[in-house]
Amino acid sequence: MLMNPAQSAKEIGRVCAIGDVEYLCYGELASMKDERSFLSEIEGCDGCRIKSFYSIRNKINVRPRFEEYELLKGKFEGKVDPDTPCVVIFTSGSTGHPKGVILSSYNLLNAASVQVKMQDVTYEDRNLLIVPLFHILGLVVCFLPCAMTGAELIIPDDIRTDTLIRVMKKEECTLLHSVPTMIIALLNNKNFDPASFGSLRCTFLAGAAASESQLRLFREKLPGDHFMIGYGLSEMAPVSSTLYEDSDEHILHTVGRPIENIEVKIRDRDTGEEMPQGENGEILIRGFNLMTGYYKVPIEEQAIDENGWLQTGDMGHLEEDGYLVLSGRYKELIIRGGENIMPQEVADAVSALEGVRDVKVVGVPSDFFGEEVCACLCIDRGATFDEDEARRKLKENLAKYKIPSYFLIYDKFPTLASGKVDAVALRKDAAEKVGKRDPAEE
Repeated sequence: MLMNPAQSAKEIGRVCAIGDVEYLCYGELASMKDERSFLSEIEGCDGCRIKSFYSIRNKINVRPRFEEYELLKGKFEGKVDPDTPCVVIFTSGSTGHPKGVILSSYNLLNAASVQVKMQDVTYEDRNLLIVPLFHILGLVVCFLPCAMTGAELIIPDDIRTDTLIRVMKKEECTLLHSVPTMIIALLNNKNFDPASFGSLRCTFLAGAAASESQLRLFREKLPGDHFMIGYGLSEMAPVSSTLYEDSDEHILHTVGRPIENIEVKIRDRDTGEEMPQGENGEILIRGFNLMTGYYKVPIEEQAIDENGWLQTGDMGHLEEDGYLVLSGRYKELIIRGGENIMPQEVADAVSALEGVRDVKVVGVPSDFFGEEVCACLCIDRGATFDEDEARRKLKENLAKYKIPSYFLIYDKFPTLASGKVDAVALRKDAAEKVGKRDPAEE
């Protein structure tokens, strides 16, 4: 089970409880100040059943309870069935709580072999790893193709842009996989020089949407003969990708064609009917790399229908030439720099702050991150709200990237005739308001 090391101890503990984790291996944890107290907080979460922690950094077991080798040896000897679970990647679900996406060896190895072919990866390549391995992009599109071909995976000490520029030049990397936010940061670094990326032959961009102007800038500034755009989900990745021979028109306006042996169709979400080419609807996908399901989630709550189609919650259409165009998301999921954030999870944490009467969390546009988190608040009469103090308290329960960059105070939220909050109107109003403000300092 792969986890985000930027999460707080409570978040990690909650995921460990959901995933029935017994052994937790860890390296550097962003939220960890005191190691033992941090691990104790994880262990103390409801439902957490961890038997042992193992520090990869120190190569020692900080709390041994058994002879680890003998215990694990007896558990994992024998042949591996390619259809049995291989890895679980946690992602935010519609309830605001993480769901474990179960992927088999068959899913992963076949998906990676397709990437080897599409990116033409060989043992001579040198791949700079700047996307996390707990994301499907880092695991399937970046890491596994290197493992399968013997290509060298270059792992920098950190992902500060100065470091990446230095390592890119020194190691003469040929492949780069990234989300748009990281490319923007690289290009904005005063030390960026296209000559430092002179060895680059292919850049693969995925994980979040990029505007046409951003893509044009990336194409202009980054060396290399090939620039690829990909689309996928933790539940099934990759789904589609542009190819080496694709035109700039396809790269700028589509996410490519469905990859080999992957089916994509567009349906009307209300009627269930398949939409004609060029008309928007919900994107449904199925194929060999589709997850086996969500860990410990009842069958009726799975996102896969009786015919094997995954309901993505994303909106888009297929063009006449078979290319897929993304138009938006049905989900309220906020994607900040490639990180998925469920508004309800953030709202739950904000609502616990003193003086907060009601809260709705929305995503607002950001040139850098794609989206920023904005908390819209109704506070108690006579109460005051201190943003700095709120962020300090939220750090106890939320990862840094989930903490709102903006707080907006409302007397009341816009509502529909039904009395429900008009989310579309609220999101539009919030975007207009924050457009006149600078986001909180990181």
